[in-house]
Amino acid sequence: MLLGRMLRNLRGRDWFSVGVELFVLVVGIVLGLQASDWANERRDRAEERDYLRRLLEDNTANQAIVERGLGRNRHTAELARSIADALATADRQPDPDAMTTALCKWFVQPVLHLQRSTYAEMISSGKLLLLRDQRLRAQLAEEDAAHDEVHRLDVLIAPMERAAQPLERHTRWYIDGSRGSADLSRGTAACHFDVDGMRRDPDVQSALAQAYRYEVLFALFHERELKALAATRDMLRAALGEPETAPKPNAN
Repeated sequence: MLLGRMLRNLRGRDWFSVGVELFVLVVGIVLGLQASDWANERRDRAEERDYLRRLLEDNTANQAIVERGLGRNRHTAELARSIADALATADRQPDPDAMTTALCKWFVQPVLHLQRSTYAEMISSGKLLLLRDQRLRAQLAEEDAAHDEVHRLDVLIAPMERAAQPLERHTRWYIDGSRGSADLSRGTAACHFDVDGMRRDPDVQSALAQAYRYEVLFALFHERELKALAATRDMLRAALGEPETAPKPNAN
């Protein structure tokens, strides 16, 4: 009897209306999901573009910083070469400014403070996957590795100091331009060189060659940094739909 009532109720239902309601429900769910996916995709693309612009700004700043470091290394290397040539020639005197620039603590390499916060933020937050271009993600990792390679050159500081010891034998340090303890910021540590003693000391030429070699080495690693930065820049500009800039002439 119960089964009969159920069958009569089923036969009495308006299945067309039920089908329409079910269709409207399914369509509504699908449209809602698509609208949510569209909103998420739009948000992700806006966030991706924001990161691309920030990365490009960091890239531009870092190129200028590394170019200055590279210029310093090349300049110091050339000064070391000119000093060595002058000391090897009896009738030539080394340029005092070159001596001061190249030999007063020449083994100290100024730290290049690069803008890497955007990339570090993307790594730590998992936002790197917002970048759809897998090649760009790989290039950013390659650039980051190039920066780290330069930092690892800090291991050369100790041998650079040892290489400078022959120069220290002929160097006298003094405070130039000091206005007393009340104004210590005006004092400058300078050095004076015994040129005649440097000419007689065979180890000095070796030390100058080491100075030249280290500066060239740092320049080589900075050139690698610049190459990686340039490749990243081109890919970032392409991702942003910006025209590529003309390549800079070789600084050599």
